[in-house]
Amino acid sequence: MSTLVLRVDGSEQIGYGHAVRCLALVQAWRDQGGSASVVCACLPKAVRKEFIKEQVQIIDLPQADSATALMLKAFESAEWVVFDSYDLPGATRDLARVRAPRVGMIDDFSRSVRPVDVDLLIDQNLGATETSYASDHIGSLALGPEFALLRRCFGSPGELRRPVDTKRLNILVSLGGSRRPEIAKAMVRTTRVLTNLGHQVTAVGPDFGPSDRTFTLLPQLLPDFDLAISAAGSTVWELLWAGVPLVAIPIAENQVPIASHLAEVGAAEHLPVTMPDFRTALLETAVALINN
Repeated sequence: MSTLVLRVDGSEQIGYGHAVRCLALVQAWRDQGGSASVVCACLPKAVRKEFIKEQVQIIDLPQADSATALMLKAFESAEWVVFDSYDLPGATRDLARVRAPRVGMIDDFSRSVRPVDVDLLIDQNLGATETSYASDHIGSLALGPEFALLRRCFGSPGELRRPVDTKRLNILVSLGGSRRPEIAKAMVRTTRVLTNLGHQVTAVGPDFGPSDRTFTLLPQLLPDFDLAISAAGSTVWELLWAGVPLVAIPIAENQVPIASHLAEVGAAEHLPVTMPDFRTALLETAVALINN
């Protein structure tokens, strides 16, 4: 049985995106009959539960730059070791390079520590180009949304259902797995106004309350949303899969080009948090989309 080892972290500070797309990779690997291990210093509780369901061995580290005997042993037994972390030092990747036959990386616009020496690199973003990785040593590049890592539950979408009556829409407000209190305040204000206008609003994210149950159920619910106001992380690919009209809000530096490129191709409205009077702009943008 072939073995995949993933070195990834996720938390309310880092975000869930890295861990969730690694879960998608594990599910695909398991569906092909392989086994998998996850090496992590921090992992969201909800994602950990899903890894356990996939019969994944989880190797916990005391801190992000640790190199424990269990981790090194896992590298030595792997067919592939794949990294998904911006902050891991290159020395950690080198430990896998000399122990595993093949090493891969999941990245976003060359954000990870350079230089990179891997057999395969996946960058699922619009606007990702070979130029971004020209100075690295990479065997194969997998660039663009064709390679978006979506969990098993995101199979073939059903027929899209969009109401004609815009007086009561089902609206999603999401910050993913990250805590961003200052942005959440603006979203709460918009949520209140939209609710008062008669719309049904679902808010998702640590700033809005516990999210474990939402993480499990949300994929089933996405096709029923008529509009989403969301952080511009990995969730945007799930929303686009479901055909949901989208306001993409970059809440981290790496999300800025994602939101920008989505807006360029007409797949989303891009609303920077740095714009003047963001709170007013957020509400006005949402109302304009509802009336469009």
